[in-house]
Amino acid sequence: MGSLGMESTKTISEISEEILHEFKKQVLQEHRQKLCEVIYPRDHYPCLRGSFVLTNDDEERIQSNCTIKAQASAMLDIIVTKGPGAFDAFCKSLQENRTQIFLLKLLNQSLEEKINHFKGIYLVKPTISTQNHSKSEENNLPVVSKAHHIDGDSLPVPGEDGGPEIPD
Repeated sequence: MGSLGMESTKTISEISEEILHEFKKQVLQEHRQKLCEVIYPRDHYPCLRGSFVLTNDDEERIQSNCTIKAQASAMLDIIVTKGPGAFDAFCKSLQENRTQIFLLKLLNQSLEEKINHFKGIYLVKPTISTQNHSKSEENNLPVVSKAHHIDGDSLPVPGEDGGPEIPD
């Protein structure tokens, strides 16, 4: 029911959710080898089915692989396609099973690092300070410091300088 010529506008919170979802997928991909080596997919079926991440067909597709490592790989392939809540459901499953808490810590730490890195790049505005008279005094150059935060309401919108590209 969309009109031709009408551009889709997204709120900051929708963009933030998309970015967070991408970070979660990246974390799973970055730790894929470790996850495939140590997880047992069958231990996660109840929680992932209860969270509506896996269906009967998904479970059968996973179980059709011969090795546990291949099953784990298939399960991760499915999780990354199931939307933003799938990563959280997988982490919840790790927590409920209480057998691989180290994986939960690893995933959460990696996600937190990505979020903090993103905040450091996009949510901190460099300001010029001439009050810090260290080495810059010799060159008469101002010192750039990260002192002022930008609140979420003043973030650039898609298409603006510094903002994300406009989706197709």
